[in-house]
Amino acid sequence: MKERVVTALVTVLIFGAGLGVGIWAGRQRALPPPPMQLMEEFGATRGPAGGPFQHETIDRAHLATQIEQLGPQIKVYQARIAQIDAEFERDLHAILRPDQQAIRDERLRRRQEQMGQNGRNSDRRPFTDEEIWRLQQPSQKLFRMVVLSRELDEMTRDLKLDDDQRAKLLDLLRQRREKFLALVDQVPSPSVILSRLASQIQRLEQKP
Repeated sequence: MKERVVTALVTVLIFGAGLGVGIWAGRQRALPPPPMQLMEEFGATRGPAGGPFQHETIDRAHLATQIEQLGPQIKVYQARIAQIDAEFERDLHAILRPDQQAIRDERLRRRQEQMGQNGRNSDRRPFTDEEIWRLQQPSQKLFRMVVLSRELDEMTRDLKLDDDQRAKLLDLLRQRREKFLALVDQVPSPSVILSRLASQIQRLEQKP
């Protein structure tokens, strides 16, 4: 029960951070009339029948200024996230058989390759307003660090973990979550939400 309460509270916290950074950056938009669509409380909607993305003009220069001001805090957050990931992979390695580790290594390699390919395909193209908005929303990575069941089930299936390994993995996921929550307590929420944009500041500053 306690774990469920913590998960619910942190999920609200992450969504609240997304809304909070909009207010903090002076870009809070008026809510559309009911019924609201999913995620419209964060200030962006789609047109009728999934039409074009609708929004007020995004102040790219203001966002770039905020990122510059928060630069040291964002770097601390990014470095700590990388450290948490590395610690998780190190501890996971200790509970996997060689064949399971080979599968894990291959999946991580493909993930890095895909991220690199996406970056090469778009690193010279300016962000659209929709991309800027989406990069300020809580990422799947944050949810996976907080809500454990999806990653636990996926890794159990993909790596064919036995019951003992699954229990140990759950402990590792819980430890990773605690480290992440401690980090969120230490770093102001705008630094968390703007971290993905900060990694591609050149594309933010370009005009579409």
